[in-house]
Amino acid sequence: MKRQFIQFVLILLSKLILGRYQPLVIAVVGSNGKTSAKEAMAAVLKSHYRVRQNSENQNIPIGVCLTIIGGQAANRNVWLWFKNFWQGFWLIIWKHKNYPEVLVLEMSEDRPGSLKYLINLCQPQIGVITWIGKWPVHLCNFKNKNELLDEFYYLAKSLPPEGALILNSDNKEVLEAKNSTQAQVVTFGFKEGDIKVDDYKLYGIRDENRIRVGSYFRLFYSGSYVPVKIIDIFGKPQIYALAAASCVGLKLKMNLVEIVAGFNNHHVPSGRTTILAGCHNAWILDDSYNSNPDAVFVALELLDDLANIVLPANEALIFQRKIAVLGDMLELGEMTEVAHKTVGKWVAESVDIFVAVGQEMKKAAEVAQTILGENKVFIFNNSQEAAGKIKEIVKAGDLVLVKGSRGMHLEEVSKALMLEPEKAKDYLIFADPV
Repeated sequence: MKRQFIQFVLILLSKLILGRYQPLVIAVVGSNGKTSAKEAMAAVLKSHYRVRQNSENQNIPIGVCLTIIGGQAANRNVWLWFKNFWQGFWLIIWKHKNYPEVLVLEMSEDRPGSLKYLINLCQPQIGVITWIGKWPVHLCNFKNKNELLDEFYYLAKSLPPEGALILNSDNKEVLEAKNSTQAQVVTFGFKEGDIKVDDYKLYGIRDENRIRVGSYFRLFYSGSYVPVKIIDIFGKPQIYALAAASCVGLKLKMNLVEIVAGFNNHHVPSGRTTILAGCHNAWILDDSYNSNPDAVFVALELLDDLANIVLPANEALIFQRKIAVLGDMLELGEMTEVAHKTVGKWVAESVDIFVAVGQEMKKAAEVAQTILGENKVFIFNNSQEAAGKIKEIVKAGDLVLVKGSRGMHLEEVSKALMLEPEKAKDYLIFADPV
């Protein structure tokens, strides 16, 4: 079935469904952190509202429309596409009392006009901008960064006066969007914000053959605060997601205690800041779903934090070496070379061993070799080659970061390193694009 025909029908159905049911639409955009923020918002709001969000990376027009309809990604399954169409028609013909009150929609800026198109289609009342990187993903598809920024700022311009624009105040380019909106502006961040995160630190517990890591922090709002202790959610990107969700909850008349209770319903999406037990008594920080320079920098900081974590009864985790396995950062356009070379310097200053995967990451490896030495830098052409050799590099007590752009399939490396690779489906299976 032709993709253009499928998209035309789904868009028509989506417009009619949105008009009939009038759900509150929350649009989540940014070059980093969209999926985690979307999932955190859905988790917080589900205690008070009927909520639906995109599944995994279904953030382009077909995927967004399927979310509105409540359909499934069908790929080349003609009968499943017809089932999706019927689902849409049925919602229009017969009003369903359980249709979501709130749609939390992650939206992609993968090419010029794509984000504007989705915003015009869905007419969000609340917009969230999570982070805009110095070298954002998809930059290769735009003339320059200003054209990409215009795509993000269009969300701010399109919101109604009674709506809300929620911004990460720790990111200068995100905060600039406040000058483009007539909606209420609500901010969050570690440094400042209407919702401010303070006293953030990690903690760890042993759970059979796994180490589970969590976070302590305090959420400040309007002169008061609520302490938060949560397991399996850690790292600044994940805390940003919770803070953004808190802003949405406050806008929808929830209080901080209710919001924090909703955090317990949140689960970090696959391939993002998950600790896995590895072979040879090593530990894996699996962040293999996607990558860009900002995300690598934060992941390296997290690697340092994990290396200094203390378990209950003052049992310190002793890691012998820190290893970074990094794959190519794709879709950076003309900034590709300088971005990879910059990452090479960061990695060399942060880890003991660097494993570079892909043609572009070789440039990072060349920089790292001048600092670490050639015997501490390994280069592989692809994830399959790296997965076949990685066990020869990793030793007992190593802490291994695995990270790369989605197209590099670094989850294959994580799977090769797992103590129980048959459980990889629980952590490393990602939704296929529509």
